[in-house]
Amino acid sequence: MFARALSPLALACALAAPFATAAAQQFHYAPGTAQYRMSVDAKVTQTAMGQTNETDLSSGQKFTMTLSHASGDTLAIALTIDSIAQLTPMGPMPGLDSLIGKTIHALVSPTGEYFSTQIAPADTAGPLPNIADQLVHVLPRIRTALGTGATWTDTLNATTMQSGLQLKRQVISVYTVSGDTTVGSIRGLKLTRTSTSTTTGSGAIQGQAVTMDGSSTGTGVAVITADGQFLGSAGSENVKAKLTLTDAAVSYDIGTVATTKVDRVH
Repeated sequence: MFARALSPLALACALAAPFATAAAQQFHYAPGTAQYRMSVDAKVTQTAMGQTNETDLSSGQKFTMTLSHASGDTLAIALTIDSIAQLTPMGPMPGLDSLIGKTIHALVSPTGEYFSTQIAPADTAGPLPNIADQLVHVLPRIRTALGTGATWTDTLNATTMQSGLQLKRQVISVYTVSGDTTVGSIRGLKLTRTSTSTTTGSGAIQGQAVTMDGSSTGTGVAVITADGQFLGSAGSENVKAKLTLTDAAVSYDIGTVATTKVDRVH
């Protein structure tokens, strides 16, 4: 029951280093609309009191992303969920159909630096905030003029709420433009990423006080065009975390190997 309460897939996504963690110069995302398909597969291993349980989880969704000018130095993002499903060992997660058609709004810089998220107040108590946190960070943030061999390092500090826990995360990422590639008929630049992260947090789950310490390592690749189109990304994260029920003095070691893929549909 504790594993279900933690929502391991959401926790894996919370702990895993996001692909986009750099500020940007000499690059601007182009206004426009495109549809994407995101898939996440995770293997979660929980160990407590000498017992180990493994769980396979997956999720998939299509979403339409529209970028438009909000002001001179700000882009508005509208992310509309077109379809969504999550599969657990107990079967498909119920109730997600109600999210179809929901729109998440966010503000970013023209180079992809994240500013803020807005969702309807009625949706803040459900699963939409976790999904929103994933989607609003989908765009890589670029720190330098793009060209083969360009590289940069960035540190991101962020605070988020996931599964009842307030998490503080630091991510250190190294990016390299490794060359040209083609997605469909569109030529773009391939960005590779290596990252390490640390996460600490505390909160309450089902009325139980919980603290958490975690770390992760990750690799990834994304493709963008010189004129500012995001063509997709793929990445994997290896996450290790310890969750402690402070009142009961019981700890859970959780290991997660998660892969995420984003493809542009049209």
